[in-house]
Amino acid sequence: MENSINPFLPVKNVGQIQNEENISPNQPLEGQSAEIVQGNENDLVEVNISGLNEVLDNPEDDNILNAVAQEPKPIYYDENDYNMAFELYNSGVLKIRPDYWRSEPFAYNDIYMNDVKMIKDASDKGINPKDAYIKNFKTSDEALNALQTGDLCQIEGEKYISIKSQDGTIKPLNVTGDTFMMLFPPGDRFNIQQAQAGDCYLLTALNIMQSNPETREALYRCFVENDDGTVSVSIPISEDLKDDPLAQSVVFTVPINENTDIRDYASTTMYDKTGSTKNNDGSYTYSYQNETTEGSYISESCVGIQMLENVYGLQLAVEESATLIKSLNASHLSYTAATPEDLRGVTYDSKEGAVQLYHDFDETLRGNGGKPSYVMERFLCNDETLGINYKADYTRSDRNYIDAVMEYVTQNPNSHIMLSFSSQGSDDKDFLDEDKMLAASHAYTLYPQKDKNGEMSYILVNPWSTSKTITLNQQEFDQYVRNIYYCCDEEAYDKIDKLFFSKMV
Repeated sequence: MENSINPFLPVKNVGQIQNEENISPNQPLEGQSAEIVQGNENDLVEVNISGLNEVLDNPEDDNILNAVAQEPKPIYYDENDYNMAFELYNSGVLKIRPDYWRSEPFAYNDIYMNDVKMIKDASDKGINPKDAYIKNFKTSDEALNALQTGDLCQIEGEKYISIKSQDGTIKPLNVTGDTFMMLFPPGDRFNIQQAQAGDCYLLTALNIMQSNPETREALYRCFVENDDGTVSVSIPISEDLKDDPLAQSVVFTVPINENTDIRDYASTTMYDKTGSTKNNDGSYTYSYQNETTEGSYISESCVGIQMLENVYGLQLAVEESATLIKSLNASHLSYTAATPEDLRGVTYDSKEGAVQLYHDFDETLRGNGGKPSYVMERFLCNDETLGINYKADYTRSDRNYIDAVMEYVTQNPNSHIMLSFSSQGSDDKDFLDEDKMLAASHAYTLYPQKDKNGEMSYILVNPWSTSKTITLNQQEFDQYVRNIYYCCDEEAYDKIDKLFFSKMV
């Protein structure tokens, strides 16, 4: 599992790296339990948190970037890009700091800078950045001819904005343009900064899917704007549990305004599993240790990413509940749950209530590591509206398998395969290459590229700060790679399988 946290945020207990092999996405881990009351098959578990615009009294929490207390390393970047990004940040157009997480071989991510340049160009021309980001059209046909896949638009007379889908149609979303600007503002939408939860796998997968014009609609369609000024988000249920009445869909609802920050309600407590005890009657009691830390378990990111990050953990908790209950019922075991008795219909009107919900139902699951391929599979592989039969997998630390994936990618540079790189683990150090901030047991977005001389290089995007990239040469890639996680269409998936089996002969 990939569960490296961001070491530049204060933390007292970073936890242990877990072995990722042979763990199914819904397999219960020892010591983790959750309780849910059985309902009807079509019931929703709805979690509403009001008062999200409340500001924390502790000024140290106002800007988590102040936790960085070290002399920055020398960095290498395009000075014009750097100045442009900082000009927009200092003027308040960009909310997320553009130079957080510095490493020596540093460059801005092209997709981030494309947004930044779009904003700057609009500002220079006296155009509202929203109109450059979400273009206005009289008809869908007019938008279809003018837009690229993944572009957003406002059709005259329509309440909600639309997106150009990869299937060549204009599809409506469920939010207005103003609300979308608060959920996924340009520039900031591509600047994810992981916090103390070990969810690099999740943030990497979200970054991959949003950065890909063909798949970002799968994230944007998770959001629904309500008439009362709130926005709800829910994500697909795991395919293995979609017909299980216990594995219901969590709906996370919050008021959205210019000051909304999901971190204001993040937990400062993490439950750490300490094991299980077998009782005389044959039942098991699961035990937890309360580990208090400073800082946040929700990333510094745009509100849309924060909401997806939070609801993902809640959904995992509900699904693990269903898995545990079925397992316990089958074996006639009892257990103690470290979670509320019933989430259905409960409204938390205080920050304290939200925190209790958060650390009980989220941190021990989302923050315990995982696989980017499982996240992409959840969002993409069973979505018929995308028009592509996506399949996701990972290489199981098999060098032949890794070589098969990379061989396919180099032979098919326009295949649009989505890739994540995970680094080797280490028993005695946090970094494999400290100059490049290459952490051990950590997930990255991966973009392989071949130069005109046929030499390969590997662009990595670290979820500690996705606005930037680092580059590995072939030797470094071979030395540090542990796994490749990938998601692609069915034809590409089958070709990778054939390449892998050919290497086994």
